[in-house]
Amino acid sequence: MKGVHRKRTFTLLGFFSSLFSVVLRLPRLLLALICPATSAALREQVMLACTSVNACRYCDWLHTQLALK
Repeated sequence: MKGVHRKRTFTLLGFFSSLFSVVLRLPRLLLALICPATSAALREQVMLACTSVNACRYCDWLHTQLALK
């Protein structure tokens, strides 16, 4: 099936690998949160696009509410 997005499932090794990746990038993430280079409106549009790909109804609701603000 082409074009079907499969949800990510973690193994224990995959989880720790992803966690290690986040920890390595933590300083850059914190800097981006403290002084963002994009507008809040653009960030919410990107989040809504990601949410539509992941099909998470809770994220969709939250980011729709934040985008309307």
